[in-house]
Amino acid sequence: MQPDFKKLIAYSSVAHLGFVMLGIWALTLQSVQGALLIMINHGISTGALFFLVGMIYERRHSRLIEAYGGIARVVPLFAAVLTSCRCHRSPCPGRTALSVSSGVAGIVPHLPDRERLSPRPA
Repeated sequence: MQPDFKKLIAYSSVAHLGFVMLGIWALTLQSVQGALLIMINHGISTGALFFLVGMIYERRHSRLIEAYGGIARVVPLFAAVLTSCRCHRSPCPGRTALSVSSGVAGIVPHLPDRERLSPRPA
């Protein structure tokens, strides 16, 4: 597990951009549109997360995740915004990442019918 909050955001950014490259290299309309939406969502949510972690770092002088325990009791609005930004990066229903993941999933080629793959009775 990554203990540093900024490194965690950075490493997850690399994973998201790998998914973008997958969509771009598929070269279908649906996958390129999905990759574009991932880039827009990624830019907004990652910028917000880095901003929020930078804000709390200025107060606590620590980027360790364990140092932020109980922060929701002290600043509940900050914790709610941080949680919301974090959820926008994961494919949960009602968030942009779920519909975008479905768009990039358009790269999966159509499989042949099961009837052609199954053995025919003699």
